[in-house]
Amino acid sequence: LILREGSGDPFRPLIEYLEQRPLDSVARVILAQAYERNGQLARAIKEYETIVEAEPDNATVLNNLGWNYAQTGDSRARATAKRAYELMPKEASIMDTLGWILVEEGDVAEGVALLQEAVSLSGGRPELRFHLAVGLAKLNRTEEARRTLERLLEDDQKFPSRAEAEKLLSEL
Repeated sequence: LILREGSGDPFRPLIEYLEQRPLDSVARVILAQAYERNGQLARAIKEYETIVEAEPDNATVLNNLGWNYAQTGDSRARATAKRAYELMPKEASIMDTLGWILVEEGDVAEGVALLQEAVSLSGGRPELRFHLAVGLAKLNRTEEARRTLERLLEDDQKFPSRAEAEKLLSEL
């Protein structure tokens, strides 16, 4: 069950494994996440959809699927993320996904409320704090957004949206 780098298709061993064991959702999640890391979101979505067909109440997979839908502009993002949230309403990552989608779709106040709780539950994970700062800025709560970003960036901690956070802070 490894991915082979340097070969024609590094995913081939896992794909072959899943051809023999199509209901192995753990292996399928590994494949979907590998696709995500390699920017192959359409392939990741296909794998997550396959899992959801067999496990419609898998909140983690629904969350990942909702996030990928959002990244690709798929209109199913919000409903999928909301379903994950209904199944696991106190999971910070799931709250972040739905909150971020709400902020991006213009339901900013509702999104910020979810993001505030997600940040609290997560112990202040950086990516979630960035999402919250964006939402606060969109609500014209500029001083709160600025403070959130300043505290976030005072650490040298790396996170995916660090450059975007620095840019937003410079614009506030």
